[in-house]
Amino acid sequence: MMLGAIGFLASCDDDGGSNNNNGGTIDISGKTKQEVFMMHSWKLTSWIDSGQGEKTESIEQCKQDDVYNFTTTTSFTVTNNQKCDPSDKDVDVLSWGMSTPNGSDVNFFGVSWKIKALTGEKITLNRKYLFNFPSGSTDTLYSDVTFVKK
Repeated sequence: MMLGAIGFLASCDDDGGSNNNNGGTIDISGKTKQEVFMMHSWKLTSWIDSGQGEKTESIEQCKQDDVYNFTTTTSFTVTNNQKCDPSDKDVDVLSWGMSTPNGSDVNFFGVSWKIKALTGEKITLNRKYLFNFPSGSTDTLYSDVTFVKK
């Protein structure tokens, strides 16, 4: 009986299941998309730029461990854990916003993004824009960024 009790206790959630359902996924039911951004810290894991048939990962090595916190409906912080330049701040406070709390448009880094996917563990955003090349030609380019729960 003692072994059965130990096995039962070992199988219980460490956090009492407060944020989990369905095998450990974070429950976002009842939350607006804006609230999901503000739920916890995020890490930018991918920034893919594509156009003319090419895809390029655009995250600098020194930015791969930065932590993003959407602290209010109008500002977010980026904690620069590994600075690209010694003069970089430890924490940057930047603007962000959504036209409506449950909308699909997100503005940050000075551009507009569309929510492509959103869960309690992962957010993927996409943007499409025209780019003018030095040669004088223009092309439609795409960027996808992915944040994961920190």
